[in-house]
Amino acid sequence: INVIMDALRTHRGSSHVQTYGIAALQNLALHQAEHREQILSAGAIEQILVAMRQHANEVKVQERGCGALTNLARGDPAKSRSWIASAGGVGVVLQAMRNHIKTPVIQESGCAALRNLAMSNHTNRTLIMSEDGAVAIVTAMREHPQDKGLLQNGAGALANLAASDEQKMAITSAGAIIGLLTAMQQHPEATRVQASCLNAFANLSVNAAAKTLIASSGGTVIILDAMRENLNHEQILMDGCVALSNLMGTSRGKKDAVIARARSIVEKAVESFPENEKLQAVGSELLKIYHHPTEVSMCARFLSCAIFDDVAETLWQ
Repeated sequence: INVIMDALRTHRGSSHVQTYGIAALQNLALHQAEHREQILSAGAIEQILVAMRQHANEVKVQERGCGALTNLARGDPAKSRSWIASAGGVGVVLQAMRNHIKTPVIQESGCAALRNLAMSNHTNRTLIMSEDGAVAIVTAMREHPQDKGLLQNGAGALANLAASDEQKMAITSAGAIIGLLTAMQQHPEATRVQASCLNAFANLSVNAAAKTLIASSGGTVIILDAMRENLNHEQILMDGCVALSNLMGTSRGKKDAVIARARSIVEKAVESFPENEKLQAVGSELLKIYHHPTEVSMCARFLSCAIFDDVAETLWQ
């Protein structure tokens, strides 16, 4: 690590040395917390950011820089996330994304870095949102709708950023709801994309404006489809149930076929993972409503009346 750092400091003007040196740090930081600790102690964060600022137009430097920050900000030590942000890492990552909007590898690496930086860190979330991070993420997802890795990391970043009600509102205003729904519709076979998007919806749907937009945009059906296609995926079922529960109260109408399908999927989810206490609790509450005809209007409130006429038949296929 010290040899790599010496090379980076000695050859700051060489984009090739910076690219390969940072790539080496990126790989070393991937799996072992001990390596991450050593890299941090060697002053790597500052050197990576210097390289990214000095070689702002070099795609490889930006890609590797974001990748190294991503790996340094994962898991332990948790302090790495604070160190990166304090050194100006959030701004550097966002600038890389803005400078290279059409370059998917930078957009994916940038979203991944923001995803990890926002994880369990209130200060970083606030900083990312204050610098229009949600807009940058949504823009990346919109510009590269076929890049599954980017969509997964973008949705994951939005999920981690959606902590406070104010943050949920700002993410919704940035266009995230449509971006997430579009990603799920275009990649139904991509389990990781579905999981990250549902995790984002589980968090966002607590907000009144977000839940209304999710429902009115056909989100309920898309969530049910994802759950139906991934009945062995515990996290998808968990987040799907949470989102469905949060979406209660968003509709004036009812459609018995859709309610029956929702009941069937939730029943399978509860049966599949009896040890998941949160899934059992949320699923059981949903089933209490679904199984009482006298409360069918309550069941129906989580469905958008705007989508009733054209989705009931699809759900039964």
